[in-house]
Amino acid sequence: MFWLVNLILFALSGYFMKLSDNLYDDYNKTTAACIMGILCAIVTGLLVTNNTDAVYIFSAIIIATFFSKKIDGIHHTITLLVFLIFILLYGFKLSATLTIIPLLLCATGAFIDEWGNDNPNLATNSFLKFFFDHRFAMKLIILFLSILTLLNQLYNINIGIFAGLSSMALIYFIGFEIFYELADISSKKINNLINKK
Repeated sequence: MFWLVNLILFALSGYFMKLSDNLYDDYNKTTAACIMGILCAIVTGLLVTNNTDAVYIFSAIIIATFFSKKIDGIHHTITLLVFLIFILLYGFKLSATLTIIPLLLCATGAFIDEWGNDNPNLATNSFLKFFFDHRFAMKLIILFLSILTLLNQLYNINIGIFAGLSSMALIYFIGFEIFYELADISSKKINNLINKK
């Protein structure tokens, strides 16, 4: 049952993350964007203190956004600060199999997705646009690592330096991504609610 709690938290993290970005970038609602960012930081903080998959996935996203220079607004800064304070207070969930290779692979995938999403030369190709809009580079890497873990669990295959993510990691990340996309749909409605107040 604990996997369901993790899945819900991953989904909420994706939703608050995208909502924060949309409110800041599309509607110039800095205060609301910061509030959503803080909620995202708290939910993500809860995840990384209790789930090793979250440590890999969110560390990779932070590394990729930093190197692609996407931490570019006050809402990002506040979100990151709250997240770091949470980590300083409660720490990471680190399993005995934590290795640097899965983190580097996930971060590379996330960086490729950020690069592809911002590359105007790729926007003309519908397949590549869809691929990078929906973070398929990172999804494929998480799929690869999750399959390796599943093979290890089923057939006791030694996966060595690739060990780290659980066989549930891809499901968690897809939950994150689905609600990240759903935030696009609800952003306008939330903005209209804010305007009415």
